Parts: sequence; C-alpha cells; structure tokens
Amino acid sequence: MLLNSAYLKSFAGPPARPISAPDPDPFQALYDSLSNLTLTPGSVSGPSQPAPAQPATVQGINANDIPINHAQIPCPVTDLSPIPASILFPPGDNVIFAHSSYFVSPSSRGTDLPTPSHIRADLITRAFTSGHFPTSLPLPAQETPQLIPYPSVNLLVKYGHESQVTSTEAKTILLVGRLLENVVPVPEVFGWRRDVEAKERVIYMSLPAGQTLASRWDSLTTFEKDSICLQLRAYVRQWRRLSQPPGRSIVGGIDSTPLNDDIFQFVQSQTTNSGLTIPPAGPFPNVSNFHSYFVATAVALSQNKHGNGTQEINYQPHHLFPNNVPLAFTHGALHPRNVVISEGPNPKIEAIIGWEQAGWYPAYWELCKARLECSRNGGGIGGEWETKYLPGILNVDGYGVESEGWNGRALLQYWDYFVGLMQ
Repeated sequence: MLLNSAYLKSFAGPPARPISAPDPDPFQALYDSLSNLTLTPGSVSGPSQPAPAQPATVQGINANDIPINHAQIPCPVTDLSPIPASILFPPGDNVIFAHSSYFVSPSSRGTDLPTPSHIRADLITRAFTSGHFPTSLPLPAQETPQLIPYPSVNLLVKYGHESQVTSTEAKTILLVGRLLENVVPVPEVFGWRRDVEAKERVIYMSLPAGQTLASRWDSLTTFEKDSICLQLRAYVRQWRRLSQPPGRSIVGGIDSTPLNDDIFQFVQSQTTNSGLTIPPAGPFPNVSNFHSYFVATAVALSQNKHGNGTQEINYQPHHLFPNNVPLAFTHGALHPRNVVISEGPNPKIEAIIGWEQAGWYPAYWELCKARLECSRNGGGIGGEWETKYLPGILNVDGYGVESEGWNGRALLQYWDYFVGLMQ
C-alpha cells in the first residue's frame, strides 16, 4: 500500500537518516540453520480455538521494565475475554453508508463521494502538479494501491486494481471498528465501489490525523518509542480477542473469502511458464488443511523454479506443522508504516491502517508476517523495531503454541523456511 507523500504532507516525516548497526537478533541462532528445528507433536488434536492473549515475556519491551508513566498510555480496557465476531456485512460491490459521519459533517455535507472515474481524473491533475505521474491509469494488477487524501472533507480513498483492493478489507475495518469501538483505533468506513470495466475498486474512509510511525521513528525519543509500542501491544491483545462463532474454525478472510496475504499473491509468470496451477488460498475448514496448502505450495513453487514444476498442486502432503494451533484474528502486515500517530511530543496512536491482508490465521502468523514485513519494509527504522520492540508486542510464547507441546521459536524458523521456498 502506497501513501504518496506528494499527496499528503501531514503523513510525511523527516527523511530517514543512517543508523548504527542493529542490535543482535534474538532469533539469529534459529536463522542460521535448520539443525535446531524440533517440532514435538502435542497430545491434543481437534478444532482450533481462539488464541489466548498473554502479556509479553520474550526478549523485548516489558511493561514492568520500562520507566513509563502508564497513566499517559491509553489502554482503557483490561478485559481479554473472547468477543464473537459475527456481524452482518452489506452485500454487493457498491455500498455507501448514507448515515456515516461523511454525510453529516459540516465540511462534507452535500458532497458526494468521488467515483472511480473522478479519482482517476484527480490523480492525473495531481500528477501534473506534483510531478509524480502514475505508471498508467487504470492501475494494472501488479501496481501498488494508492492512498489518496482529501483533507478538506476528512476523506481518505484507497484506490487500486480489484485484485489488490477488496471489499473484504473494508469489511474487516468495519468489524474492528464496531466490535472494538473506542478500544482499537481504525478509520471509519464510508463505503466502497467497484468499476467493473476498469477492474478497479475504491474504499472510502475517514482521514486519520497525524503521521505514520515509520516516518517519525528516527525523530522519536526512547521514551516515546516505548510508549507507542506499549500502546500497540495493548491494541494487538484487544483485536486478538475476536473469535469465530462456536463450531466454526475456518482459515480465511472474515467474510469467508480466500486469504489475501501477499505471500500467496504469486507472480503470474510463476504459474504460466511450466503450466503450474495454484488454487486460491482458501478459505480452509481447519488449520490442518491450511498447513497442507502452505507446505505443498511452497514445495511446488520451489520445484517450478528449478524446472521440475507440476501441472497442479496436490495440497494433501504430510507436513510437520501442528494441527492444534489456535486460530487468531490477524492484521497480517503489522509494521510502523501502518501505524498513524499524533504529531508533537508524547504521541499516541491515532489509527491502525493497512488491513488488506487481515483474516483468521494460525496464532503464530501475526509475528511471522511482522518479521517478514521488517525485512521487506525496514526503511529508516533498521533492526531496532524487530529486535527490541516487536518481540514484546507480539509474543509467540503467549499464542497458545507452547502450551500444546510445540516449540514456538522452532515453528517460526519452519515458517521462514517454507516462505523462503516461495520467494
């Protein structure tokens, strides 16, 4: 997801400056080789349950070890009991919430939401003004979606190819906003539209005030970084309270759609050069089926790269991933670029954005993906975010893995291995 700095200066931060060598990675010993990998099967097997939320104890930040005035940190809810995530979503490709704040706000009352064609025209106008001309319009499938702000009417539009911008993302934000209202900050969703001919989709949201954490990271004090990360840890624990209705334990999008995780968004050439056919990533009826798909896809793609590809994937191989890992509602791209914080000193989190990959995943997936996001989008934050703060925000030991008899850290390395086969 691209937030064009030429379009929204309030989200732009100071340029990244060189940083010193990162602190030692606490998982480095696991990265070095697969020789330390031991996944001991648990004695319990059956339907996955929501992951229990636990305080962070692995190497990283700890609320008891940081000299912070906790009264300054917004964490109003201490209840960690499960919340059934069963709300009805409006059907259709064109949904506008006429009673949302956009249509009653004095700044936007009487103003229609821009159509996809109007957004394209506006992009061209802005391009000539800013010098940042898009590759092409409409945006092709592989082009990064854009976030386009309209500050005068408190509007943020996500615009892109329909394969990149989905109504599932809008529904996910709706779900978090309604079930965790005043607990986890997310933009308000005004609606979404699809342009069938151009194969584009737009999502209309409220415009968060502030700057991304990634853009401000280098300018924050240690105290401010600690405070922000403690806030973020509290929010993660809250959205992991969301659970599927009793008797339902699918791995997939919140509206029973395939997973939109970018590791399953394969480059088209990988599926055509040797006729390899990759089925959609779910939804899967249980964790075991998902793990079978994950492993089989990784192996098939690796073979395909070496000229041994098959015509289609048989996703029922033996795998060593545990079948009794609990499921958890997962953001899927937890990174400072998707955290908006207030301006000025002692900032607080204003919004969590970038929910396009969210859904129901095995409980360890959030941490695995967050670490992968660091390697892909490190930017100016270097290794400090991953090694010092992330292990405290997302604690694998608290995801119900160790309690089922599995080595959680070895599981992370196992995940790294198979994702590496896909690259």
